[in-house]
Amino acid sequence: MDAQSLRLEALPLHRSMQVGTTQTDYVLIKISAPTQRSGPQPRLSAVLLLDVSGSMKGNPLAQVKESVARLSSILGDDDALGVVTFSTSAQTVVPIATLGQGSTRRSIERASESLAADGYTNMSAGLSHAALQFPPRASDERQLILLLSDGQPNVGTQTLEGLSGEVAQIKSRSVAVSTLGYGAQHNEDLLLSLSDAGGGRYAYVKDTTMAASSFARALGAQRDVIAEDVALTMAPAPGVEILRVLGDARTSFGEGGLRISLSDMLLGEEIHVVVELKISARRDIGRVRTLKVALGYQPTRAAFAAVDARGQTREPQVLRDEVQIDLTTLPSDEVDPRAKELVVLALTIEQRQKARALFDQRGFAAAIPILEKAKAQVEAVHGGVPPVDSPLHDLHEALLDDLQIAQKAPKPDEYSVLRKTNMDQQMLNTGLNRGVTQNATPSAQHMVIKLQGQLGPPAKARLVFVDGPQHGKVVPMGPECRIGRGRDNDLVLDDALATRRHALIQWVGRGFIAHDLGSSSGTYINGRHIVDDYVLQDGDLIQIGASKLRFERIDGGKPGDADGKGERGDRAKRA
Repeated sequence: MDAQSLRLEALPLHRSMQVGTTQTDYVLIKISAPTQRSGPQPRLSAVLLLDVSGSMKGNPLAQVKESVARLSSILGDDDALGVVTFSTSAQTVVPIATLGQGSTRRSIERASESLAADGYTNMSAGLSHAALQFPPRASDERQLILLLSDGQPNVGTQTLEGLSGEVAQIKSRSVAVSTLGYGAQHNEDLLLSLSDAGGGRYAYVKDTTMAASSFARALGAQRDVIAEDVALTMAPAPGVEILRVLGDARTSFGEGGLRISLSDMLLGEEIHVVVELKISARRDIGRVRTLKVALGYQPTRAAFAAVDARGQTREPQVLRDEVQIDLTTLPSDEVDPRAKELVVLALTIEQRQKARALFDQRGFAAAIPILEKAKAQVEAVHGGVPPVDSPLHDLHEALLDDLQIAQKAPKPDEYSVLRKTNMDQQMLNTGLNRGVTQNATPSAQHMVIKLQGQLGPPAKARLVFVDGPQHGKVVPMGPECRIGRGRDNDLVLDDALATRRHALIQWVGRGFIAHDLGSSSGTYINGRHIVDDYVLQDGDLIQIGASKLRFERIDGGKPGDADGKGERGDRAKRA
């Protein structure tokens, strides 16, 4: 198998069943992408589609302007960038053009400075206007519309179904769509649906100072798309019925069976699809097939550029597998351990979705027993203890976060932020478990490093634990420090009061800014709860759960100004 091929494996939960019986069972389908690309990265052609309706006035638009100018400088000379805005109508600010030609970068910088906010939100007009910017896609190119909005559409097409259909039409022309939702008022369900239909990703931008890095991650991730037009088709054998696909899968029926449309896949990504079957076993012992599975996809052109150079063609690829079980005379509860954890994960995610639907209706008390049951279900797989080195670990941590939310019963505006914070963790919103996010791809990280490089090296600083389980520990500061209970953080806090992804400290040139990432228990600086981004000063005390950390500048300067004057940044606020 080519190193750049996807991999497909279908596993039944139970390896056998008794002859002559009827039972329901689950099948796990694993789709894995390679972790490394062979051949060159694609050129990126992107249109930044920016909401400039009236709600973007002030600091939100100012940060977007700065982000656009900075993005044009970190993309390569062979990349192309354009800018389209939408409010009541849409307009082309800068036509898409190669950045290394003429004065394209300067044109983008000048045009971004002149952006102004006014009017309503016609997202449909913006999408169609942006789509018209793209010529037919070249073989070494990745085309993307990156939409940022802070509100809900109130002009033109306004429904989730209608806008998702429009995005699907854009994707059929080989143009992907990713979305960024800024602030507390945007419709995260809509933007997530648009990114799914467009083969892209959704991310939440909580603070305006995070806009530039969010843009950079979203653009960088598109360089690491390894397969597009990914679809899974399943055909049951006689006597077998597909009851459902767990999660929010996009399904349809065709000649080959039940079809599931999947988003474009990133390097290192793994998707888990869980299917519930009803099986009526024949009366003869022996090995039988229950399900045929086919995975169709188009390898991204740039990924196969080296293959093309050898004269081979880039045809759509199809992988096949089938599920078989043994029919025996005796009942059996034997399960495939490779499938068990991931089937439990998908079933538990469904319970979590029910609880979060109650959250949306402010039924926090009613959600608690559902979450407690889901938590116990996860722990039961590991003998009644929390999973550690397991695919269930992150879900268990998310359930702990949800229980904190349910017990706190936050006010509507606070809950809106908490909901958005979790929405861009797609593996916890659907049964289609994704093993990587756009934040983690190599090119996404590289783009953020390039962005931060424009600001110069970060000032020398550190965090010192002055109270809590890690008392005395010293943590040197880099350009970014993500803090939380999850194992993927730069600074991991083993504390039930900390959220999985709790806070971020980020170098922004004039100093280090602390952001609360929508935690349920809050981030406190010098005893005050921070809501907006906060420019840290030497000696500030940061409290997260049971841990208290002191921020120390060790280069002789004071944050707030790169020259050491110690002035506050414009967005530094205390709640």
